[in-house]
Amino acid sequence: MEFNPILNRYTFGDMEISYLITADGHVGLRMIPTALTEKLLDGDAFAEPLAQVRLHGDALPGSAGNGLTLAGTPSSWGFVYRDQTVTEADGATAITTLLSDGRGYRIRHILTHRAGARAVSVQTVFENGSDFPVTLELLTAFSLGGLTPF
Repeated sequence: MEFNPILNRYTFGDMEISYLITADGHVGLRMIPTALTEKLLDGDAFAEPLAQVRLHGDALPGSAGNGLTLAGTPSSWGFVYRDQTVTEADGATAITTLLSDGRGYRIRHILTHRAGARAVSVQTVFENGSDFPVTLELLTAFSLGGLTPF
């Protein structure tokens, strides 16, 4: 398993939000309590796709989940990092991460935290920038990997 560096790290109250990035640009999300950041193992960061997407015609993922899950498709692994912006307005902070693939498709992953809240909200937007129609069979609001980075 390849461990990946931190692209950016944000702290909201007692939560640490880390965006992980692979050498080829795949981005993942890790959320942990800030009180446990000292217990992280050096280099223990694996970036699963920030958003899971399955387009009509994608191969199903292999392994034990074949046919039972639409996650882990070639399309999910085809999106790479383009940009990340942070905006603040009306007591809320929004982190927008833009991903794209070579076909003209884009994903905007928007994580929002309201000041004082003990949770975040996540919105995932798929944009078809190609000249052809596409059928989405799966688009997740979020995808958390590395559920135990300790």
